Amino acid sequence: MNHCVSGGEYGWRSGTGKWPDYYADSLGACPNIGVGCPTGVATAKGAKFPAKYQRALYIMDWTYGRLIAVHLKPEGASYTATWENFVAPAGLMKPGEPKPALNLTDMTIGNDGAMY
Repeated sequence: MNHCVSGGEYGWRSGTGKWPDYYADSLGACPNIGVGCPTGVATAKGAKFPAKYQRALYIMDWTYGRLIAVHLKPEGASYTATWENFVAPAGLMKPGEPKPALNLTDMTIGNDGAMY
C-alpha cells in the first residue's frame, strides 16, 4: 500500500518488480502487505463495528481471497500502519488447511451498518 505524495514515483513495474525503499523518490510501503492482487479499497464509515475497525482502511485481495484491515497512524507528513487479515480462508491462517478462493472484488457498507 502506498501513501502517494507530490513528487513520489509510483510508476508501473513489470512483473512483480519492486523498488527498494532506499530509492530517493520512493517512500516505501505503508504498510508492506506483500504480494497479492488488490481489487479495491474501502473504508468502514458508517459500519456497526468496534471503533478500531470503523477507522480501518480495507483492501480486498483477489489472489489470496482475503479482506485486509489496515490501521493507519499519522507520523510526520505521512503514516505508519499495521495490518491484519480481517476475513481470510482457513488455509491462510492454519498451515496445511485448504485455501478456498474468496476472490473479493467490491464492498460497501449498507444503511444497516453491515459490510457487504
